[in-house]
Amino acid sequence: MRFRPARLLFLLAVISLIAVAVVFFWRARSTAAYGPAVALCPGPDGYGYTCEGAAAYAYIDATTPTNLFADDAVARLDLPFPFTFYGAEHTSVTAASNGNLQFTTSSPLAYASCLAPAAGMGDLISPYWADLDLTLFGQLETQVAGEAPNRVFVVEWDDVPLYGGDPADRVTFEAQLFEGSNDIVFLYEDPTTVAGGAGGRAVVGLQSEGRGLSLSFSCLQPVLPTAGGLRFAHPPQPNRDAAEAVTTARPALQTNAPAAKGPVAELLARYASDGPAALDGLRLSWLGAQPPRAFAWRAADLTGDGRDELLAVWRGPAGRPEMAQVAVLAVGDGQLTPLLDRPLSERDAAYSEVVIEELADLTGDGRIDAVLRDRPSGRAWALAAIDGAVTLFDVPEACRGGLIIQNDPGDGRPTLIRDGCPTPGRLAVVWDGAGFVHVP
Repeated sequence: MRFRPARLLFLLAVISLIAVAVVFFWRARSTAAYGPAVALCPGPDGYGYTCEGAAAYAYIDATTPTNLFADDAVARLDLPFPFTFYGAEHTSVTAASNGNLQFTTSSPLAYASCLAPAAGMGDLISPYWADLDLTLFGQLETQVAGEAPNRVFVVEWDDVPLYGGDPADRVTFEAQLFEGSNDIVFLYEDPTTVAGGAGGRAVVGLQSEGRGLSLSFSCLQPVLPTAGGLRFAHPPQPNRDAAEAVTTARPALQTNAPAAKGPVAELLARYASDGPAALDGLRLSWLGAQPPRAFAWRAADLTGDGRDELLAVWRGPAGRPEMAQVAVLAVGDGQLTPLLDRPLSERDAAYSEVVIEELADLTGDGRIDAVLRDRPSGRAWALAAIDGAVTLFDVPEACRGGLIIQNDPGDGRPTLIRDGCPTPGRLAVVWDGAGFVHVP
């Protein structure tokens, strides 16, 4: 066969075109594995996470309590196996009462925002980020299912109400973290509330704030599956650029203080616009609300700074113990600043008629303190400024009789004297430097 240069050049051109096409096609497929930094389900996002239904996964009833019985609170949990999230390996996670898991923050923030990503929430797993309240109802529980190397770590929010809503209107859901695959599954046993439908109060998805990445399923939309859930698959080949950004710019663990909300937030806003006149206006407004909320207040210099603070107490009708609340607020320049904001009812004790009983120096430091009492039960508390912080102390025993404060003739200490207590006769209580105790 005679050698023909033209034929060789043609063959080389064809091979070059094929090579370019292969490289282009391979690069296109590789690039297509990653989506935009901020993505919606099904994704992928810039790291490679994708989202799909989770009908094949079974709901696991968690039974190990975390004993987190509070509003806007967090608990640090040890993971039973290393877990990789957005390229970083973790051995622990922070579970928030408000329906999310955090790796680089420890935030109790209640007001959910869209994962664009959400500021202050770091590396976040959000099965149902909403303003939930574990103070009186519901459980935050964990469970480890299966055997290594195929274990599943479960965090369940079980029968939890929204803050400020009907305490009988509750949600149940969980997050499952998978060993080895690093997949994440959200399952919903009951995500529906009267106030928000199936997730209308919640933000659902994943994010890495430090990298600017997120994959969002919903933001305050009633679109959660009422049975089943969502699977967020960890990519088999994550975006190396995104993973490297994590290890070089990983944020330090942060803790954010919860913001004022509920009646305290209303009080702050109205006082800022109306001044002291806001107190009577709010009292009438709250009495006419459904359910009604009683409001009482006193002015006293509890901190000893020469200026009166505002001591406020709220209570609800029978059957709404979660509405019993006390706050102390500093007054200055037409503004109120919360110094203390506490619910008063507990898991095993509901209070319906809490009042401000007395103002007097109970600790002997020359500053005014306050005695609160729930009249039906006789349960009492004392408010005192100790080491610069206003603190609520328990007073021993529930006494339904009278109450007086007098100086002990022996040592001059202020003494709180009550009757109608389980202990026969009058009961005397004094401050011992750390709390209130019975007089021997």
